[in-house]
Amino acid sequence: SAAEAKRVILEVDPDVALLDIELGNGPTGLDLAAYIATSAPHMAIVFLTHLPDPRFAGQDASSIPKRAAHIRKETITQPGVLTEIVERVLRDDIDH
Repeated sequence: SAAEAKRVILEVDPDVALLDIELGNGPTGLDLAAYIATSAPHMAIVFLTHLPDPRFAGQDASSIPKRAAHIRKETITQPGVLTEIVERVLRDDIDH
């Protein structure tokens, strides 16, 4: 849940968050990303979701923070692809 993620972020101070856009009832992954962008701007964010675009969650593309990637789960077909994406986001080497 978003509430649990916020607690972990405060306790652990991770470098990257791997989020889905849809988190069930309550705040979405986009809401959590907005919290991360303001409270832990050093964190990189990777959205790993089945949604092809944030608009399908009722948001526009500007809701994706700058230091983030949006990846469809279906596109992760080879070992190492997700690791490479995370490393690129950490280096801020993602097309926005």
